[in-house]
Amino acid sequence: MIPTDTKGMFDNVKSEILFEIQKGTITDIIGDNFDWVGMDTVELTVGSQTFRGDATGDENVVTFNNGNYVLTYYANGIEGDSREQILLEIRVPVKAEDGLKLTYSLKISDKTPGTYPTNEEATLTYTSTDGEPDSVDFPKPEITIGGGNPGGGDDNDKPSGGGDNDRYEGPDLTVVKVDEDGETIESNARFRIYKEQGSKTMWYKGNQSWSEDEEDAWIFNTSVGDSSFTAYDLKPGTYYIVEISAPEGYDLAEEPLEVEVESRDVTVEFVNSGDGVVTTPTKPVPDTGR
Repeated sequence: MIPTDTKGMFDNVKSEILFEIQKGTITDIIGDNFDWVGMDTVELTVGSQTFRGDATGDENVVTFNNGNYVLTYYANGIEGDSREQILLEIRVPVKAEDGLKLTYSLKISDKTPGTYPTNEEATLTYTSTDGEPDSVDFPKPEITIGGGNPGGGDDNDKPSGGGDNDRYEGPDLTVVKVDEDGETIESNARFRIYKEQGSKTMWYKGNQSWSEDEEDAWIFNTSVGDSSFTAYDLKPGTYYIVEISAPEGYDLAEEPLEVEVESRDVTVEFVNSGDGVVTTPTKPVPDTGR
């Protein structure tokens, strides 16, 4: 016998089939080395739809998709946890095949060399379709500051083209950190490289990439073993080596070291003393045949 009123009788079945999460929250603890940029950088993607936040009158709160999702930023933490964090409230069921993606920007507050997680922790706490509470922790992305290439590899990596035969192979510039007696200084020092291009100062980002913004420049660290670093496959021209962090016990260089790179690999000494920097002429190494 078929009921005369079937309205709503399949709602629970439909919910179990379509929805993974009935409601929940995502708590995201921001890493110590990062600061929140602002609500205007936030986007929420649900399935194939991307939503921008709607203002609520509170600069620390935005809503998405007519209030179905609410994001709150807590600069000083929440409920006894003083860590900087954001909280996303999921107020509607989420289809299993859709998924959620929250995108936002952070800025680095401490550029000391090292590897740091962008989040201390990120957890989804939710109610499933059967009404049971559950939670899941997300992986913690990491970035490395200093030493190596912006692409996340080692700075020994060559810039890549369509294949080995397409790679640009130019002279390498090696910088050795020494004291006034010519002895290598094994304490870490940090450098940036720039060049003059017309009226512009262009900062080296690695892998033949340049930027007008010094903050985009790659930071080179002298290695502990031979107290040197190498910028690979440069094009011939004049380059400037700027010391941004001196070895422990030495003065920071007041002037950049000017280096002329021609067709051969070049090694230069960057000398630290108690009175600032003493620069030495470039010292070409034997021709590599390139």
